Amino acid sequence: MDTKSQFKALVCTVLLVWTLGIVVSWSSGSVFPYLPLTLAVCCLLLLVFISVSENVRPIATPLLVVIVINSTMYRLVVFLFPRSLIGVDPNTYAEGAGRAIAAHDFSAVGIPFYDTASGYLSYVVTVYHLTGVSIPQSFIFLTVVAGVGYPLFSYLILRRSATSPKVPILAALVTSVVSYSLLFSFWPIPQTQTAVVFLLFVYCLLPLVGLAERRFSVVLLVLSLAIVTTHKLIPLTMVLLLLSVWGIMLLARTDLLPSPSTRRFRQGDLVPGQSILVLCTIIGLFVGVLWVFYTDFIANVVGHLLALVLVSDSGDEPFRAAAATRPLSPFWHLVLNRSNTIVLIILSALSWLYILGTRRWRTAFPFALLLAAVASTGLFVVFSIISDAAILISRGMFLYEAFAVLCIFGAGVLFSRRHTLNPILPVAFLLLSSQLGVGLIAPDSSYGPRFYLTEQELSGEQFTDSYATGEVHTDFFYARNQTNFKPTDEPITYHDISEDLLNGDVYAPDRDRLLIREGVEIFETPGDGAWRINWDQLTDIETQYDRTYTNGGVSLYQKE
Repeated sequence: MDTKSQFKALVCTVLLVWTLGIVVSWSSGSVFPYLPLTLAVCCLLLLVFISVSENVRPIATPLLVVIVINSTMYRLVVFLFPRSLIGVDPNTYAEGAGRAIAAHDFSAVGIPFYDTASGYLSYVVTVYHLTGVSIPQSFIFLTVVAGVGYPLFSYLILRRSATSPKVPILAALVTSVVSYSLLFSFWPIPQTQTAVVFLLFVYCLLPLVGLAERRFSVVLLVLSLAIVTTHKLIPLTMVLLLLSVWGIMLLARTDLLPSPSTRRFRQGDLVPGQSILVLCTIIGLFVGVLWVFYTDFIANVVGHLLALVLVSDSGDEPFRAAAATRPLSPFWHLVLNRSNTIVLIILSALSWLYILGTRRWRTAFPFALLLAAVASTGLFVVFSIISDAAILISRGMFLYEAFAVLCIFGAGVLFSRRHTLNPILPVAFLLLSSQLGVGLIAPDSSYGPRFYLTEQELSGEQFTDSYATGEVHTDFFYARNQTNFKPTDEPITYHDISEDLLNGDVYAPDRDRLLIREGVEIFETPGDGAWRINWDQLTDIETQYDRTYTNGGVSLYQKE
């Protein structure tokens, strides 16, 4: 059987596996483990096909299309699986978009920074008006953009440096399923959009510097403006990236590391470096004006940092739940929730050092750009490891992981040129296993909280919105997961009582109404992670409250 016939068989098999996976998942009423397993099987099929094919060059484009479809399929199916949005943040942004639509003014969104830098919400509102879908469904385009953008731009970035067409295809396969990109595709946030645009930004830097063009790229300016008006931290990452690139270029021109390879950088006579500095200055001005004069972002960051310093030695005891236990032991927590991060950081750090040591970055700009991209995005990962309160590890890794994968494959290209041993295929298998083997790629894993609302929970919230007034006390996720996106004159105020719930006693004199999700096994807390509750240890609520509503999964209690 020739390569094209094998490819047709691969496509049919992948489609069949996805059909079976979707049917089983929908029938069982759960994403986990059926859809993650479906994705893993399809990725394994693609990996095996790439590894055994003698020549993938004639089918490189169709193969990339299959990888994109495989990546996008998972994101779309998970996004559409529940009737509610997945996660906490999207509901906040959807509620803000609803206020903007009602007031015809983005300043009414009520979300700091995004009421001024409204690029993200303007997209949601635009899709809402153009398509007529609901506000929650307007986020679906971000899901598609991530599914297409990650493998496509990763392939284009690495294609310039790889001698074998298999390498960029394998890199596209791995980046298409890196864990946090999957998570924040069906849990869309502003960084979902800007992470893809940032990948495109890095790709567009290649001709600007690598070919020593003397014209300034208007495309880069447009992309920069799109990122600056959409997210808070990625513009700073752009500045760091450009400064890193400029520093590498200067280092390559000097005699600090004597090598005849510096001649190519000298051909540009500093013109590319000047373009980088001009672009960096313009972006810096954009960011400075927005942060200082139009938003309170700088003041909030300074206040947050001061708070971290002041409370760093407070000596607070860790939270201990009397009626709950951790879903996993520390060891299994690392294996099932953090193996993707650990493997990626270790391999990318070693790869970064290897590329640096080969000095290939002094003659081939794509490798210099990879070094700069990994360094600038990895800085936020370091900050998150030092202090998770400063920046969440998930947000730092989300921007870092694609460039880490490209750096690993870039190092593999250089290694295979110097040695007979080619580590690219086993490394690809290790990366796929670690990225697809963690629970965060599913919103309802059996050892983690469920990050969407069931039909019973939606009905319970709808009843509460219709008949209750004032304040309602419930768990953290239920309190934050609002489903009524139309602003009302007298909205209900939800309060988080997760800690009291996990300690087994939710009564308090000032709590008139309780909304309890009795069908939940694992609850998420805002600062103490996930806990598996023991409902038998919960104080009998009906001795202190009257049950006014129940549907088998949710109960509303009111004080007697």
